[in-house]
Amino acid sequence: MKRKMQQNMTFETMDLFATFKKWHTTHIELWRHAAVCALDLGKDPKNLENGVLFISVKAKNNIADLPLNRKFEIVGGFILTMEEAYSVMDGMAKPFLDECKPENEHMQRKGGIGICPIFMMLEEAKMVDIVKVLLPKPVDAVKMQKVNDWGRAWSMQLAGAVQFA
Repeated sequence: MKRKMQQNMTFETMDLFATFKKWHTTHIELWRHAAVCALDLGKDPKNLENGVLFISVKAKNNIADLPLNRKFEIVGGFILTMEEAYSVMDGMAKPFLDECKPENEHMQRKGGIGICPIFMMLEEAKMVDIVKVLLPKPVDAVKMQKVNDWGRAWSMQLAGAVQFA
């Protein structure tokens, strides 16, 4: 019986994580805006070279009753340096972050700022998904921040935006 409960818990966790992955695809524009504001890319696009966002998320209590885009909420967020990102994930993120470098350079050649990897941790599952967010052109990042700059309070602003999206 105990073993069966552990298996069910694992399946529940896997199902929750799958729902989490679907959920975060419904908020791509918000992740983009958070990256631009958190890293202040409108002022200096080169900030992307040494900045990665880490966002902590948890499921809402009534998750089963909610539409996909409202099933989770932002608990907090902070910026990691690339060195911190490599060490925090015990090297597991290294292949992914290394893979982002040529993609980032490709997007820069096309006139964009690049690609921002965002570490998204689902608290209940203690699992992290790394999301690649395509960033705008520098001129568009400037416009984004002029219209609505979340500044240092970017994680609180993101939490509110996700809640009402």
